[in-house]
Amino acid sequence: MSLRAFGRVTASVASGCRNFNAYEGHGFNSLALDLANAAENPERTRADIVYLAAAGRNMKCGATVLNVAD
Repeated sequence: MSLRAFGRVTASVASGCRNFNAYEGHGFNSLALDLANAAENPERTRADIVYLAAAGRNMKCGATVLNVAD
């Protein structure tokens, strides 16, 4: 948190995370999900993205998804 005054703070979220309570109240500007090593399961990937987007809206912060396979 000492870097917060100089830029943005992003929390990295693990695939499969459904409870984002641990990320609230810490001053994060965004949540990020990296799908580079995620299982090749389109349903789980979709669910991960939906949950991350909902958490971002609820926490009033951004949501970023990296390395999404086409």
